Amino acid sequence: MSSSSDDFDDLLLDSIEETLQLLFGKGATFIIENIEKNSGVGSRELSKKPALLSNGLERIMGRAARNIERLIVKDITSKLGVDVPHSETESFADVVATVKARALQGKSRDEMP
Repeated sequence: MSSSSDDFDDLLLDSIEETLQLLFGKGATFIIENIEKNSGVGSRELSKKPALLSNGLERIMGRAARNIERLIVKDITSKLGVDVPHSETESFADVVATVKARALQGKSRDEMP
């Protein structure tokens, strides 16, 4: 795994944690721990497997999960300074993969934050 990919995963994890903390305060820890327990992976792996995060959020939050995912995408694209148009029907994992590809393309010219 390249350090560029690891940098992106770290930034995504930050965006996940920050978004959940902004929305739920201390409850964010419960949400993340619940998703980790039910998916069998740690938070570091959730940033590498966004479909697991999406499934966990949907299980806990129901339809509100899509709004939370949009906020996570908005946060990471803002941090990276990239614009990634996507449709409402695209899965969170697909959008994250597109953001990651766009960010890693730009990595050859600039360092990621």
